[in-house]
Amino acid sequence: MQTRERSGLALAFIGVLAFSFSLPFTVWALESFDPVLTATGRAVIAAVVAAGILMWRRVPWPDRALIKPLLYTMAGADSDGRRARGVVVNRADEYQSGSGQACR
Repeated sequence: MQTRERSGLALAFIGVLAFSFSLPFTVWALESFDPVLTATGRAVIAAVVAAGILMWRRVPWPDRALIKPLLYTMAGADSDGRRARGVVVNRADEYQSGSGQACR
């Protein structure tokens, strides 16, 4: 295995390990904070950390052709990009309306 591959695997492992701590900390935060504030806070913290790493590593900006798909993804769009409500929200709406299946 080459050094670049090992570095990628190590960073992926660190990312998964760091993310594994987010659930217990979220449960703990919900005891004191509003759920919307907690969810937004998690996203903002993740964005700040990611931006810092990207700047530190001097990662180039994505190609112009990738900007539109990235914006759709950031907005929570479906895979076809037609709706910006997000798959999870749509599934929740289907479940509430009785047309979806309960997740077990």
